[in-house]
Amino acid sequence: MSKVIAITGNIACGKTTVSGYLKEMGYIVIDMDKIGHLVRDHPTVHAAFQTEDVFDQQTGKIDRKKMGKLVFSDPAQRQKLDQLMKPLMFAKLDETLKKYADKRLVFVEFALLFESGEQDRFDATIVVYLDEQTQLERLMSRNGLTEEEAQKRINAQMPQFEKVKRATYIIYNDGPPEALFGKIAAILPNFRD
Repeated sequence: MSKVIAITGNIACGKTTVSGYLKEMGYIVIDMDKIGHLVRDHPTVHAAFQTEDVFDQQTGKIDRKKMGKLVFSDPAQRQKLDQLMKPLMFAKLDETLKKYADKRLVFVEFALLFESGEQDRFDATIVVYLDEQTQLERLMSRNGLTEEEAQKRINAQMPQFEKVKRATYIIYNDGPPEALFGKIAAILPNFRD
């Protein structure tokens, strides 16, 4: 049976960089965002948002940018989406984990781990932490957002200090990528039997 380790942290803090490094080292990393994209167009999600302007006119599928604008500006809509997506995503995660049951160690990149309340599904949690000013600047630059738009997305997540309090391990992303990779490598022996 695999040990399953969750990698979390707030938007633009470096989770994906950590996941990329682990993949390069040969580990299996499952991305909950990708699972979300797979189940986003489930009929129950479509039905719940049929009266909203969130669909691509040509494909009939949900447009991620339109949905993002809706849910990041309206907490009730975000909660509705989360309630629909959560069971779909965890069913898909469970199905995916079965494929890797023979692996000693599997990582799951999951931005909203603590918000979902599902942290107990995992053997350990790693929080990637970044100071808030750098986080804001990275998000604005990376996603082409205004400061107000970026701040709304940051505010939609649990504060970083709350995630740090709940984490099994914390990686401070306060230097160059090489320093971050060294911190990841230092944690890995903790997961060996």
